[in-house]
Amino acid sequence: MCWLPDRLSSRAVLSPTLHLTAKISAHCGPQRLADPVALIFDLDGTLIDSAPEIHAAANRALATEQLSSLSFATVKSFIGNGVAVLLSRCLAAHGRPDHGPQLERLKATFIADYETQFSLTTLYPGVTDMLETFARHGHPMAICTNKPEIPTRNVLTNFNLIGHFPVIIGGDTLPQRKPDPAPLRAAHSESHVTWARSHLSQFVTNAMLCGFIFCTPLHGLGEVF
Repeated sequence: MCWLPDRLSSRAVLSPTLHLTAKISAHCGPQRLADPVALIFDLDGTLIDSAPEIHAAANRALATEQLSSLSFATVKSFIGNGVAVLLSRCLAAHGRPDHGPQLERLKATFIADYETQFSLTTLYPGVTDMLETFARHGHPMAICTNKPEIPTRNVLTNFNLIGHFPVIIGGDTLPQRKPDPAPLRAAHSESHVTWARSHLSQFVTNAMLCGFIFCTPLHGLGEVF
């Protein structure tokens, strides 16, 4: 998802990644992409397909607690609200308490493993060209994700995208995480654009709470509402 701050209301635009450039341009008024527009992107399910990587890392973490592997479909359905929620759902699927010392151990194991693993993660088609187009037009871009900040920076560096995102708000950057509106507001504020509309690609609730236009690709991970 991508957010564009809007003065009046939040509106949804569904689009494949390849067409986000045209969709955002269409919502920017008569001058289209001529004026700076703050573009705030989610990461997993928007720019990158990380579900296979998350699935593998989650199962490796579960194995350290002598818990059996979960299917790809099961783990994928748990993605979208941060590491703690992902792993608490994994524990619940095994009939274990979804909080407490075991969850904390799983989180530490998962993050230490996952933050350097990229072999199963891919960019969605058209992402590189889309970001380069926005950069050529001088639009400040930011990431607002529930993925922890270090793995976020690492995966962006791995795909040579880090230079597009001077502002990165991860799931542990602030005390609040999405769907709380604070991360999205922080990402927009740090983009230093006095008037913009913004687009984020995952949590519709954020856009509604902040009064932003949002665009979302037709692929994606996790819950929308």
